[in-house]
Amino acid sequence: MLAGATFLALAHTLRAGGHIRVNLVTSRLPIRVQLIAEAFALLAAIALVGYAAWFMGGLVRESVHYGDVSTGIVPVALWIPQGVATFGITLLLVSIIHTFVDLLRTGKPVLSTPDEV
Repeated sequence: MLAGATFLALAHTLRAGGHIRVNLVTSRLPIRVQLIAEAFALLAAIALVGYAAWFMGGLVRESVHYGDVSTGIVPVALWIPQGVATFGITLLLVSIIHTFVDLLRTGKPVLSTPDEV
């Protein structure tokens, strides 16, 4: 469930600006180049996280199909923690898409702006 809790926090952390970013270079670029760089990064993230969410969904379906359970004293169906992690990474995908739409709608960099002091 630790992995599930971690995945559930990813979407909020992205929107709150809590993920590690390298603003040293991007904050010194012209706004137009910042927009292009951020759009490229978000599109790459959508592709990678979308694939990961799709793959994890398949993993959950496979665990349900085979009836996989954890090893130990109390056998827990593996689809339960895997389902939580899949839900969390799907929320991250929605959050990244939302951030990309915000970038297109506002025309301003959303993630690569310098941190406020």
